[in-house]
Amino acid sequence: MNYSLERKEKSGLHGEMNYNFIEQNNNPRRKQAEVICKKYWQEEGFDVIDVSENPSYFHRGDIIKKLGNEEEVVEVKYDAWAIQTGNIPFELIEKAEIGGGTKLGWGYKIGIHQMNFVLFEESIAKSIIFTTREDIKEAAFSKDFKGFASYHPRERYYTLGVLIPYQEIKNIKIIELN
Repeated sequence: MNYSLERKEKSGLHGEMNYNFIEQNNNPRRKQAEVICKKYWQEEGFDVIDVSENPSYFHRGDIIKKLGNEEEVVEVKYDAWAIQTGNIPFELIEKAEIGGGTKLGWGYKIGIHQMNFVLFEESIAKSIIFTTREDIKEAAFSKDFKGFASYHPRERYYTLGVLIPYQEIKNIKIIELN
């Protein structure tokens, strides 16, 4: 399977490019990451429902994987820097607005069972990291880590979080993509 993209870009989470929600939801790398994870879980025997564009799931996750009566909600993220840095971002605050309003980041979303991070190098998906929201959250609050801030100038808000080295996350699984 070929996981390459036609256009190159850098992750907004690290401050190189910033998107509004509609642009971010339609980002080709984000969509590609969702397709990769959906295909992975289907190959593992799960029935998979893509809910990434369903407004009632925007606060919960991107795909639902089912096996028998068991159901899990999966949040899919893509990252263009993790391979280079060895860090996974943990989003504490999605929006810190100029007027004082804040919205908690995905690290606090209720109902997410699993996190799937698709790691890109240049325009090619290289690997997937599997962990739980709770395991990455536990790692984020286990000691002092480097933080990140990404400014969104059009909407005038910041996204804030912590960069967690892979080895600090319990119960992590990494698979390489061909």
